[in-house]
Amino acid sequence: MTRVADFMLAGTVAALVLPTLFVLTQVPPAQVLRGELIVHWLAPVPYLVAVFAIRQAFAAYARGGVLGEVMVRACRNAGGALAIGAGISAFGVPLLVRWFATPAHPMSRTVMVFDVAYVAIGVVGLALVLLGGLIRRVIDVQERVHALGHELEEFV
Repeated sequence: MTRVADFMLAGTVAALVLPTLFVLTQVPPAQVLRGELIVHWLAPVPYLVAVFAIRQAFAAYARGGVLGEVMVRACRNAGGALAIGAGISAFGVPLLVRWFATPAHPMSRTVMVFDVAYVAIGVVGLALVLLGGLIRRVIDVQERVHALGHELEEFV
């Protein structure tokens, strides 16, 4: 699974970098950097962090890591990154595009435009953070039960 995550990470980076390089060959870099392209680069960064967090979890488990601990870290890191990325995608990018839009641009006359799917991704990210916290609590309870079991065996 680590290799699949590596492939997904490399493919996503390539899908972001190659069109940008093409645009940079067609338009002066100063014009690109002050325009909407840089705004659209904000959202993919947290999504890449989420994929990287999942990749790290696969690698840690493959190296013999404890599944519970690996899942806690992966859920919290990936979920937080998904929630941040969804917030940026749903609200930040449309607002910044509207802010940078010229008066002739159709976005300059809108109040708010966003894709509702990003809200769902954000909720899934928050659910993963919650799941990571629940797994952490289960691990703590299991450790406490194990310690009490040893204490009971010593007493008997």
